[in-house]
Order: sequence, then structure tokens, then C-alpha cells
Amino acid sequence: MNCTLELAQKMISASICLYEEKPWDLFDEHEVFEISKVEHGLTAYCLFHRLNGKKSITIFSGPEGFTNLSNMFKKTGLFRVDAFQYFERESYEIIFDQPEQLEEDDIKLGEQMGYTPRELPLIRYCEKRCYADQPNNAEAERLIKFLQGLSEGMKAYLDEGMNLDFHKNRFVYNVEKKSCFSKRTAYRPKKYDIVEIDNPELMEEILELEEIEEVWEYDLQPTAAAIQRLEDQRTQPLYMAALADPVHQQVLAGIPLQSDLDFQFQCIDLIIEAIMQRGIPKAVMVRHPLVGAAVMDLCKKLDIQLVPVEHFEVLDEFYDGLKEHLERKNERC
Repeated sequence: MNCTLELAQKMISASICLYEEKPWDLFDEHEVFEISKVEHGLTAYCLFHRLNGKKSITIFSGPEGFTNLSNMFKKTGLFRVDAFQYFERESYEIIFDQPEQLEEDDIKLGEQMGYTPRELPLIRYCEKRCYADQPNNAEAERLIKFLQGLSEGMKAYLDEGMNLDFHKNRFVYNVEKKSCFSKRTAYRPKKYDIVEIDNPELMEEILELEEIEEVWEYDLQPTAAAIQRLEDQRTQPLYMAALADPVHQQVLAGIPLQSDLDFQFQCIDLIIEAIMQRGIPKAVMVRHPLVGAAVMDLCKKLDIQLVPVEHFEVLDEFYDGLKEHLERKNERC
């Protein structure tokens, strides 16, 4: 644990107390608990997940919590979009029934408290595009307060016997006043800014290029690899942007994006470089909203058709092959 022994024990105890309440048998994944006025005006949005025998609790905190929560309910059905948003959000994640992922120190701490590895939770704090295996002291203190508030909120909800449609309303528990009420829900998907090309000389040079009959696939997604931030020993996913020509079954470009630079500008640079080398394509197919917003203005000015799609031919094979390569590389290491 990155926090003190006392805080680690409190986190584990609070998590296990919630687990023993079996909230997954009472609430669905779309049912949101808003825990407000925890301390200094803190607010959290809590969800319970169950997948392939794994039970987890996700808690979004802070002023952007509601926006991050909204992304969980986007009806995209696109794994790569969801995966990007997963790494982009700020949240706590408490995972149960995954003893194989626990660190040795956590197992020893659990044994001192009288718990087996099967009973122990895996606790993570996720930051934007960056995640840590364990919370530090400040993060642990916040999480403990959120867990205690969530436990109180669940009890208040059940005691009140509220008839609440979680699809239209969310349940709000005020920790400060020990009171509860319902609030209308209006989930808002995160908006990506459209990047406008404001370089007349560049546009004049591009407009002189030949128009070609190619239709390109353009996508972005996090890979299975991760890089480490040395200053705080945290890791962050490695993002790959790739461009392909499905007619000729070839990948035109595939580059890892630099996490400390704006992703959209890197996406713009990639497609402009491809256009300068090959010419102006007839259409560009995208499925990631960030890529679509990045190239929208350029496509409009060059009269390139921008086509949103759900599946790619060449790029799917490229990403699958890259994933297998990285997994084999990790196994050898």
C-alpha cells in the first residue's frame, strides 16, 4: 500500500463491509448513488458492476465526476471508445474476487487482519490517462469517506423504501444532513472539441495536391503496453494512432502518441503527413470521437467525406496483431 498501515486497514474494512451487504444482488449497473456533502463539499457517484464472476465498485469523484459518469452510459457499443474513456476518467475502483492480482504486501496485511486473499479487495485510484495500483494517504482518506457515505446511503435508500426509477432519477444521500432525496438524471456524453485548421499557407499547399480515389480507415486506441511516469512511479497506457487503406489491404501509418501532448493535434499531424505523401483521399472512416473531431474541419475544407463506422477491416487486424505481439513480449519478460 502507498498509504499508512492504519488507512490501509480502514480501506480494507470499509470495502469488505460493503461487499458483505451484497449490493450486486440489490442494484443494477445503471443505478447511480450520488453521495454529497461528504466533507468540504465533496461529491461522489457510485456504481456496482458484475462481470464474469468479478464484482467491483466504481466511484467517480470531484467536479468532473458527473461528466465522467455520463461516459459510462454512452450507447456506443464501441470497445475502443469505452477503453479510451476508461483511461481518461478519474475514479476509484474496488475489485473483489481477484486474489491473483493482489500484491504480496497486501496479502500479508490481510492475513494480519484475519482475511484470506479471496476476501481481500484490489483497490486502485485512476487519474486521467494514468493509473496507480494503490491510493496514497490523501486518496485513501477520500475513498474511506466515500465508502462510509455509500454504506449509509444504501441503508437510507432501503430503509426509506423509495420507489425510484434509476433510469430517470438518481438517488442522492447527503452525508452532512443524513438525509436522502431523488434527483433528475440527464447523462451528458463528453464532448470533444473540433480542431480548426488556421494555417492558410498549409491549406494552400494541400489544396494543390492530387485528389485520389482512396478511402482511409483512421483509428486510435490504447494498447496493452504501458509506460511509467518516474516522478510518482505511476503507469499510463500507451496510445496508438493508425491509418490504413482497406482497398489495398495496407497500413499507411501507425505511431504511438506522446501522452504529454494533445492527442487531437497528433492525430491531425498524422493525417496531414499522409495527405502530403499520397494526395487527398475521397473519404476517411473513423470510429473514435476524438479522431472524428480532430479531422472534421480539415475534411470539410478539403471536401473529404467523413464517415463514422463501428468496424474496421485492416485496422482491426493490425490492432489484434499488435496486441498478440505485446502479450508475447510481456510473457518473455
